[in-house]
Amino acid sequence: MEKEIDIKNLFTLIKRRIWIMITFALLLTAAGWGYSTYFTTPVYDASARILIRDDTKFFNTLTEVIREPVIMSKVTEELNLNRSPQAVASQISVMPVGESQIVEITVTDPNPVMAAKIANSTMKHYREELPKLLNFSQTKILTEAKENAEPYKESPVKRMLIGLIAGIVLSLGMIFLLDSLDDSVRTEEEAEKLTSLPVLGSVSKMTRKTSPILKDKRLKISVRGESVVSYK
Repeated sequence: MEKEIDIKNLFTLIKRRIWIMITFALLLTAAGWGYSTYFTTPVYDASARILIRDDTKFFNTLTEVIREPVIMSKVTEELNLNRSPQAVASQISVMPVGESQIVEITVTDPNPVMAAKIANSTMKHYREELPKLLNFSQTKILTEAKENAEPYKESPVKRMLIGLIAGIVLSLGMIFLLDSLDDSVRTEEEAEKLTSLPVLGSVSKMTRKTSPILKDKRLKISVRGESVVSYK
């Protein structure tokens, strides 16, 4: 039997199996939190600051050069790193401090000592190569990077949000799958399509509270003086 799903039926379908969506969302959100808390490798960061004496638009170019392969290759050679210059560049973030000419170089690495070494080596080779590349030498190291004993703790909110979205998407897929496998007749329209006959009447849902037989039974029990049983 073909099923036509409109917006109203779609919401009704989701509402009927909302427990599936809640369960999937809670489980995968908890999984995202657990992964961030117990299964991620601790990462350490180290920051250094350098002064670039330039107040023109050329300043942005000077800061972009810091992570260029010509600088990163020097760093990998000096520290004998078993990784590509591009991989080292991905560990480095360069951020101007406010509207000043000071630039902060931050390196993240699983090894706190190596994080500080990469930051300091980057500043060193940047100052050496910059005059050759752009004929600019007005730089000065303000603060060298030091080993940070405390790991950088990434907020688990991002992975929890990913888990929540994944849970909602998977639960919707499960709900639609269960509905496609369900051949039961739930509405008068479905009964008419299935039998090609008009529906002449319907029987309302009967509960213990609305059943005249159970009402009479409760009355008889009360008259005899026995304990009254409440049906819901």
